[in-house]
Amino acid sequence: MRRTGGFIGVEQTLVVRPDGVWAWGGADAGGGPHSGRLTSAQRAELARLARSPALAAEARRKQGPAQCADGYTYQLTVGSLTVSWVDCDPDTPPTAVAITDLLAAATPL
Repeated sequence: MRRTGGFIGVEQTLVVRPDGVWAWGGADAGGGPHSGRLTSAQRAELARLARSPALAAEARRKQGPAQCADGYTYQLTVGSLTVSWVDCDPDTPPTAVAITDLLAAATPL
């Protein structure tokens, strides 16, 4: 996952391996842990969301122009699928956002 933009212009990357080990970093990554491991329940939920046919449909959708200034732009890559969106747009991809929310609760993202 990659998050860029916002008011202060962040550029952050979060990589999660299949075993749940994660690494977070980039410009404005701040303090706190920069690596860790998802719990087994978090890994199971992440795997369920990543396998969802809805995520594949979200990767195929066409993203319109951003509807706001200073929003975060997200790029979520799962295997060969990539879903991109801006967090303040009205047409955010729900499965990709659910993955982002799960990762934000489990990591410093």
